[in-house]
Amino acid sequence: MVLVHTAPIPEEVRARYAQEGRYPVAFDPRPFAVDGVRLLTGDFREEGPLAQHDPKKVVEALLSLV
Repeated sequence: MVLVHTAPIPEEVRARYAQEGRYPVAFDPRPFAVDGVRLLTGDFREEGPLAQHDPKKVVEALLSLV
């Protein structure tokens, strides 16, 4: 199981990171499908000026599996 943030990242957040030469990692689900890896996708970003996971959203998503 792989957890993947797939919701858009706000442009102002992307621009801030781009100024530092940092960019989002491109996500391609095909290699996971070929290997039979299950994906849990969704909006896991914490609101605010950074592109980081929201711990509450991640825990809720993981608990939804049980």
